[in-house]
This record gives sequence, structure tokens and C-alpha cells, in this order.
Amino acid sequence: MLKTNWDEAVKNLKSKYIPVGKLDLYNEDLEFWKKSGLFYYPYLLINLQLIDKNRKELGINDDVFLLNDSGGFQVISGTCNYDWEQSLKQQLKIGSTKIFAFDKPPLIKKSETSNSEFLLMDYETTKKCILENIDVALKQSAYLKQHNPDRVKDFYYIMHGSSKELLDFNLVELAKRIGNLDENYREYFGGVCYSVKVDGTDFIGLTTFSLHANEHFIKKDLPVHMLGLGSLYRMIIMIRNKITTFDAATALTGVTYWNYINNINLTKGSSFIGDFNKEYWPHQSMMCDCPVCSKYDFNELIKNEPKKVGLYIFIHNVYQMARFNIFLDSIDLKEYTKVVKIFCDIPDKLKQALDYCDYADKVGFENAYKKFRHYQNTDKTKQGSLF
Repeated sequence: MLKTNWDEAVKNLKSKYIPVGKLDLYNEDLEFWKKSGLFYYPYLLINLQLIDKNRKELGINDDVFLLNDSGGFQVISGTCNYDWEQSLKQQLKIGSTKIFAFDKPPLIKKSETSNSEFLLMDYETTKKCILENIDVALKQSAYLKQHNPDRVKDFYYIMHGSSKELLDFNLVELAKRIGNLDENYREYFGGVCYSVKVDGTDFIGLTTFSLHANEHFIKKDLPVHMLGLGSLYRMIIMIRNKITTFDAATALTGVTYWNYINNINLTKGSSFIGDFNKEYWPHQSMMCDCPVCSKYDFNELIKNEPKKVGLYIFIHNVYQMARFNIFLDSIDLKEYTKVVKIFCDIPDKLKQALDYCDYADKVGFENAYKKFRHYQNTDKTKQGSLF
């Protein structure tokens, strides 16, 4: 009965967390996108470069919501050399559930020797980058209309910008090219992906972006994906604003953290990304009823297969994030702020962001923005600072 309830809850999610994942897990139990796994969660995002086969050849069934990035970020980071046509053909070949436009993020590598740190472009250069992305997206849309017209409905334009003003700039420039967005948008795109850069604690900024997406797309029955914004705190904001799907590599930090503390396959001195429940690693000092921890003894895994322990932690994290997603998604919108404030230990800034959402429901997004924008972390876009 418990498994049935889980499967039903996952199936009926309105806002869905998409884990950034791995396919080489060495253990079929850990393949959560298959019904034979420890638990079933049919959502997955895999780097476009890591798949060169159709999803069915990889055992990823049609009922799995599979996303692949467009490769644009990898191009500017120097790890691949796709162009707009290769990106499109690759996503079509794989059988991606949704297709992302080939975008150039408005970022500049801080150092030629590092792919982990980037500077935001200045304001005017960002606008030029947005214009280039619009032209490429429309070129790809035309290609789909000619060669795969049934996939236009799955094609997502990528909204870039670290401020409401830049997001609005996207809309204005799109309208100049295709006319009235309410009337014509679906002829070119079936949805939109917001690729926004916000400070990890800037919950007011994230709320502005989420409200913007809700106002201009979700209320018009167009699906919205939020790119790389799936921490537990951020999940609260996105589900409150009915964001359709959002991805996160947060769960994968289980692998990174485990490798780091055990010096496995990492150069000594490498920095590690923030981890999930690090005080409990590797689950020796807490009781966990998740399917992974219920079946496997981490002490035995550490002794017999230490290099693989991070993968088990990764799947544990996917389950915990999915469970939190189910909880948040089940809350009645009218009671959302009250329930979250009671049952979740959240910072005051996040509580303020929830008040921002409620106020927008009462007075409209634009009016709420005028009141709450002053609480947003300083927009450093024009100064070209790190995000």
C-alpha cells in the first residue's frame, strides 16, 4: 500500500523536481527511473554529452520525463563544440521529453584554467547576448517546423537575465519578432525555461523570477522549467508559484562529498560542493526509513565497496528531495505559507519571500514587485560580479 501511495503521489505531482543524474550506477536497485528500482521516480536530467543513444537503447522508457541540457553552457566552458543544429539533432535523437533552445548564457569564464567560476556579463552585453539567443531559438523553431513539426509543442525558449528588467527585455524583443506573445507564442515554442542566476540566499530575487514565470507563462497554460534551482529552500518558492518542473544537482553532491572526504578519484586539495545533511554521513548516527537505508548497511558498503558509497548516498538524497516535493505539492495554496512556516525550519528571508507570494496574489505581480524589490539582494549584474 505504501508503494502504491508513493507511485500515485509521484504521478499526480503538479510541480516536479527533476534530479540531475547518472546512468552508470552499477546497481539496478539504484535506477529510480525504472519500476524495478528501490523506488520509482520517473524524472531525470542527463548532460547532453553523456548520451549518444536513443533513450530506449538505454532502458529509459517513454513514461520517464527525460531532459537533456542544450549544450550551450558546455560550449562557453570549453567542454564541447556543439552548434544550434547539432544540439537540436542530439536532443531529438535521444528522445528528450522537452527540447531546450541552444542558448549562450551571459557568462564569462573568470579564468581560462577553470570551468567552475564565471563572471556575469555587464548589462548591455547581456542584452546583446539575449538578442543572439532569440535569433538562434527562432532558427531552431523554424527547423523543427520543417523537419519535426510535432515537436514544436515541446520546444522551450530559454529566458536569461539576473533581474526583472532583463527578463522583461526578453519578452519585448520576442514580441518584436513574432508579434503578440499571447496569440503567437505557441506557433514557435511550447514552453519556456528560466535560466536565472541568483545568490543562494536571495529568496526575494528567486521569488521575483518565479512570479514572473507564473504571470507571463503558467497563467497562460504554458509549462515553465527552472534550470538548476532545486535546493530544498528554493523548492519551497518554486512549488508555491506552480513552476512546472525544476532541476537540481543537489542530490549528486552525495557522490562529490563522499569522494572528497575519502580522496577517491579526486586531486588532493580539490574543493567540494555543499553537501546534503553532512552531519549524518554516512548515515551512522541517524535512523532513516528511506528505501536505500532500509535495505543497505552503510557500514558494510564502506568496508566492501567504498568507492560506490557515494552513489547510494546520491539515491538516498533523490528520495528525500522527492519526498519533500510531494509534501509541498500536496499543500493547499491558500494554506501554503502557514503550513510551511509551521512545519519547515526556514530562515526569515524565506518567510518574507512567502509573504511576497501571498501579497502578489492579492494585488498583482507588478504591484507586489514595487513593494518587495527593495528587500532583494543587490543586483550586481551591471558590475559584472560573480554569481
